[in-house]
Amino acid sequence: GESPIKVSDLGDELRQKYFHGIDRAIGRKELNAKKYSVFDGMLEKRVLLKEAYVEDMKKTATYQKLVKNYENSVVFGLFVEKIVVPEVTIMESEIKTYYQEHLSDYTTPGMMRLDSIIFKERTGAEDAMQKLRRGDQLSWLKAHSEGQVDKAQDKDANELLVFTGNVVTSRELPDDLKRALADVNSGDVRLYETPEGYFYVISIVAVYPVQTEDYVSVREAIAKQLFDKHITKGGEDWADK
Repeated sequence: GESPIKVSDLGDELRQKYFHGIDRAIGRKELNAKKYSVFDGMLEKRVLLKEAYVEDMKKTATYQKLVKNYENSVVFGLFVEKIVVPEVTIMESEIKTYYQEHLSDYTTPGMMRLDSIIFKERTGAEDAMQKLRRGDQLSWLKAHSEGQVDKAQDKDANELLVFTGNVVTSRELPDDLKRALADVNSGDVRLYETPEGYFYVISIVAVYPVQTEDYVSVREAIAKQLFDKHITKGGEDWADK
């Protein structure tokens, strides 16, 4: 006596899953992969409900407990909506205070794009520095300079940082290297000696300064966060009462 799942039912179920419309999803060819999982979900619901009816599960203590918990959650949810939510007021001063106290959350650290070549001796590093200043390319020096560190043969060099044009934040760097790269600009070159006695020639490809999101751009997100926090606290207080 169970009514069959119709193609129209499947279509309706799929439409509900696409907020921007099913036509866009069809254009992106997403439905072929989606339709089977949706169909399985619809079939599972019908089979499980039918089996539950046959087994008369609604009389079991487990089922009744689940129903009671669901009813309680619905009732309390309505209570929160009608009683707790109207009590919540977010003042502009509270949003600004939160922003100032959590400024680091809205600040990206200073970053640099670095490339480097590492030498075992200072003389090799200084020679590379001179050639770079004359206009040679770092990539050419990597391919032709003698005296470079070979990490495959030098086990002590395995822990050395490697810069190959990658972006790093200052917080990733050792303190002495931070000092060596202080106040650099894009296009600068620095010589850096590690505590272990290796010599880096570092090309500063680009510098990305610290950036902080302005208050206006994050105000709405902070207000939503504070609102949710107050709702949670209000719900807990009323639950205690």
